[in-house]
Amino acid sequence: MKFVGVLSILPVIGFLATLHISLKYLATKDIIFKGLDLITVTVPPALPAAMSAGVVFAVGRLRKGNIFSIDPKRIDVAGRVKTIVFDKTGTLTEDSLQFAASPEWNKTASEKKSSDVKELASAADHNNGHIEAKAYECMITCHSIAQVSNQFIGDPLDIEMFKATKWRIDEVENSKESDIVELARFEPELNEEEIARYDGTKIDNSEIEMGKIGSNEPASFSLVKRFDFSSSLQRMSVLSLNTQNKTLNAFVKGSPEMIYSLSKQASIPNDFFDVLEKYTKDGLRVLAFGYKEISQFDAGWVTECKREQIECDLTFIGFMVMENKVKSETIPSIKKLQAAEIDTIMATGDNGLTAVAVGRNCNIINPSRTCFLAERVKDHNHKFDIKWIRIDKNESLEDYLKEHEAHPHSISDIRERARSVHRLSSIDGYENPTQENNDEADEDILEKAPWEQNGNTAVIKNYDIAITGNAFELMMKTIKLKYTHEEIRESYKEVIAQAKVYARMSPDHKAMLVCHLQEHSKYMISIEEMEPMTVKALKASDVGLSLSEAEASIAAPFTSKVPNISSMIKLLREGRTSIVTSFAVFKFIALYSMIQFITVIMLYALGANLGDWQYLYIDLFILIPMSITMSRTGAHKTLSKVLPLGELISFQNLASVISQIVIQASFQVTIFFILRTQGWFESFDPNPDKDVLSYENTTLFLLS
Repeated sequence: MKFVGVLSILPVIGFLATLHISLKYLATKDIIFKGLDLITVTVPPALPAAMSAGVVFAVGRLRKGNIFSIDPKRIDVAGRVKTIVFDKTGTLTEDSLQFAASPEWNKTASEKKSSDVKELASAADHNNGHIEAKAYECMITCHSIAQVSNQFIGDPLDIEMFKATKWRIDEVENSKESDIVELARFEPELNEEEIARYDGTKIDNSEIEMGKIGSNEPASFSLVKRFDFSSSLQRMSVLSLNTQNKTLNAFVKGSPEMIYSLSKQASIPNDFFDVLEKYTKDGLRVLAFGYKEISQFDAGWVTECKREQIECDLTFIGFMVMENKVKSETIPSIKKLQAAEIDTIMATGDNGLTAVAVGRNCNIINPSRTCFLAERVKDHNHKFDIKWIRIDKNESLEDYLKEHEAHPHSISDIRERARSVHRLSSIDGYENPTQENNDEADEDILEKAPWEQNGNTAVIKNYDIAITGNAFELMMKTIKLKYTHEEIRESYKEVIAQAKVYARMSPDHKAMLVCHLQEHSKYMISIEEMEPMTVKALKASDVGLSLSEAEASIAAPFTSKVPNISSMIKLLREGRTSIVTSFAVFKFIALYSMIQFITVIMLYALGANLGDWQYLYIDLFILIPMSITMSRTGAHKTLSKVLPLGELISFQNLASVISQIVIQASFQVTIFFILRTQGWFESFDPNPDKDVLSYENTTLFLLS
């Protein structure tokens, strides 16, 4: 708008400069029309349309690539992006999850996933009161899945877990006589042999003695209460009623550290964190189960109970380990972004060690470099502080299992073993009771990172940094406090600037991260998947791209039907193209206006003007075709390290336009005086009754 404002001053200057000539030969009405002509010459009406043409063509090319926009203006912003924040699940990794190990046995992903659950189901039938039965019942009931037209709807992890049980969800019709309202009922899928056994036609007496068959009907479970998953609480819970023996159990599923904090210490195996660490370091997604028997209850209690009443004093069941593979397009796309010197960051709600492992697999952090993970802990004065965990290159899960194949980790085995590692319990300030005698485990836990020990923040660049959500929040609060020591403030600022992986990030943490990054990188983009919890980050970012058509797509300016981050590279390329073509069209139209302005002013000084057909020819056969052709320029195949200019009124743009104007004006003035020296030249007679045709008109028109 500033440049247009400058252009609007020029017709006033030109009009006043030629007014004395016009007054001699033209009527007042014609003088006014000529003045208005100067405005349209200097500030072309086609300028806004021509400037937006690049965006229009970019939207069309994105649509062909299955990327759709609800805010096309953001395309130009995408062309200036220097920092990208990725979600993990569904973005860098696959949507679907596969069992790498059941809640009970640590088996590799190459083994049959279903056999784990079948063994668990068999154990549950034979030991209907032991931990195996509880693990199986938790997998069946502790989720938020709905079934519509024989299709499961819900979290992919929950769906994969429930499918593995081979049970089904039945419709519930609560009768008026029913005391407790059922939300859902879960029934086993029986084959013909099992149906015959339950009908009484094929019953083994030994099975009756073992308690496998207590009646002619197989057991089913009724969901009578559910507290949905909360990202801030890191857990969900349900109340499950066994329809056969009328027992009520509360099941809680959530992050391992949260289940640890809610469980009775007597039920926690001593090597809880040791086993957890082995899984998470290999990038596997780990959830923990816990349960609580409700001995006294009635319909009123079930209706009125709060989640705090059932999510406490749990008995720890075990881990459920899921494999979330990195998408095939992720690593090549990350390498292309890094080659273009674009910062890539991952922010996920997963465990810290899992996030680091996935970050290494995706090449977001260097697999060969030492990584330091920042976690928030409580010191002896019960104040929050930051501790650092050193994470070197680790053995794979497969190697770990081979090493321990003679001693498989069942829950009963885990309860027998005795070595703990202070790892993830520190996030919420809980301390491992056996930590004091575990010097070996503490050698990777640092009170201070290397750069804090020597006071040299420059060495931070020698390491990869990962930060948990609580640690990030604590760092941000510390930075903003006025009385914080300057060295600590600068250290935390540098740590956050160098961090590439953020774990256990809540929606608020993600939005806070995006806002902080915007202060240091003018434009940044957030790439998220389908979870509604990511909406805050999408709204806060300058450019949001959703890889799903679910809730997150409503908040995102761009939605891609291509379910991987390669679509984001196409968006960046088109954004850069839109900026470059828009600026090129702007410079072309600005130059065209100045050339035509100089031509018209020189003719006005003679009492002449361009003819209507000449104006029409310039607009139809020069201005419009050139503007459209330039706007249709496609994107380059690769992303360059050099970003396009972000400011229209910049030295480079203005220097280019002004230098061209000076060159063109000098040629016009030169040819005008050369023309007047020719022997055959006849000066124009400014008679309003004569045609505009003249030597000056023709010469300046052809040259311009």
